[in-house]
Amino acid sequence: PIASFCDENISINEYLQLFSNSEGFKKRGEASVYYLPYYKTTIENIRRFYGKKRKSLKFIIILRNPIDRAYSHYLMLKSKGVENLSFKKAIIEIKNRLNNNWAIDYDYIYVGKYYNPVKAYIEEFGRDNIKVYLYEDLKEKPEWVIRDIFEFLGVDSNFLPRNLGKHYNVSAVPRSKTHDLLYKLLVKYNPLKYPLKAILSENIKDNLRKNVRKVFMKKPKLTKEEEEILKPIFREDILKLQDLIQRDLSHWLED
Repeated sequence: PIASFCDENISINEYLQLFSNSEGFKKRGEASVYYLPYYKTTIENIRRFYGKKRKSLKFIIILRNPIDRAYSHYLMLKSKGVENLSFKKAIIEIKNRLNNNWAIDYDYIYVGKYYNPVKAYIEEFGRDNIKVYLYEDLKEKPEWVIRDIFEFLGVDSNFLPRNLGKHYNVSAVPRSKTHDLLYKLLVKYNPLKYPLKAILSENIKDNLRKNVRKVFMKKPKLTKEEEEILKPIFREDILKLQDLIQRDLSHWLED
């Protein structure tokens, strides 16, 4: 979004711009991946803007296995060219980086510790106003998730979006430095892509994106060693979280 509640300096007018074209909708909402890591600022801004009305707000939280999330986070920065270390070294360097005023974007661990943020939302807004899903739910049974969300929001649960099950922003890195250079020249910075976007249908654009990614990108797999480094880091948080949301999360820690 152009403005969000996790911004300490946000004004009510800036936030309301998000909904400038939403007249006539029964329910309105927005989303940000930063609402969990910046939960204290987010909750404080909601209190400030909504006051007592905040108790009528509904919140939807989707949680991914924090080990997979950390690796996907790393691959995203790697693909942007702003992460030069291996995943293992990047994990080891988190503390040093933060001590040297690096952005929280490089803390692959903190963002995946969900217990305190989820607990804070439940305590502030009430358990009945919070819906927590797992990424596996969304991946394996998207239709059930969307219908359950619509029922939770009090809108027509028979409506199904056309893009249900479609994958967005799949993490990947260039296959090589040559692939990276060619991708930037032929795709990312090619001035022809903008007029093509305007005339091509969504289906054609989707197919082009998929084929281009297959040619230029790859998704390296998390190694067993890297996974074993992260499990003890997240173990306590996962065990507390599963009690809080009343979902079995043991599969996040299994071999």
